[in-house]
Amino acid sequence: CSVYSYEPDPRNFDILKENCPDSNLFNVALGDNNFKKFLKFNDTGNYGDSQIRNDAGELTVDVVKLDDIFLEDPSKIKAIKIDVQGYEPFVLDGAKNIFSKLPKGCLVLLEFCPSLLEKNGFDINCLNEFLSLFSNSYAMIKDKKITIPQMFEWFSTLEDDNQYYADTINYI
Repeated sequence: CSVYSYEPDPRNFDILKENCPDSNLFNVALGDNNFKKFLKFNDTGNYGDSQIRNDAGELTVDVVKLDDIFLEDPSKIKAIKIDVQGYEPFVLDGAKNIFSKLPKGCLVLLEFCPSLLEKNGFDINCLNEFLSLFSNSYAMIKDKKITIPQMFEWFSTLEDDNQYYADTINYI
């Protein structure tokens, strides 16, 4: 199989090149349009928590639509993982063509945090359209499998969701 990876953080990209030399690697961020944005590094040194931002950051990076740069046949995709620290709605919007052509049985993993979505002007309900594409979806929260409606209900009961996130597992 072929692996395609999109990573805007140059530190993580260097690690990817070392660990996955035979993969198709792109040092870009994914989004809903083709432009430049800021990449904000995590203040605690957590390499997995860099965020695309409008306002400020340590680095300017290229943002591209997945629909514009993924030139393979989407019907051959077996799995997609999206973990973009609150930028999920933009990535999903820039990949509508690909998502409309995913084959039956394709696995899509999506990790998100409501407070990070809010920093980009969205609430958790913005994921409803995306989740409606799938015949089977569930969430993993604190190592527990729950339904998507249960996930939405759980997030609505939290007073401070800065520390909470969910992994959704979705099948076409």
